[in-house]
Amino acid sequence: MKKFFKFMIKLLAVATAVMAAIYFVRTYLMANDTKEFVDDFDDLDFELDNDLKAPEREYVDITPEKSE
Repeated sequence: MKKFFKFMIKLLAVATAVMAAIYFVRTYLMANDTKEFVDDFDDLDFELDNDLKAPEREYVDITPEKSE
């Protein structure tokens, strides 16, 4: 049982080191990647207010009227 706990502690240490390395790479080395992304929506060929409006339509009642 003692060997098992030593193995688990070593495995946990290795996993922690790997996760720390991944965190460092993503936080500090790849930080410039997010700054390069620009939300450039000015040159799109449609106007959001006009082109995405729902068309005007008439609605039909669900319950039919009784005819006498």
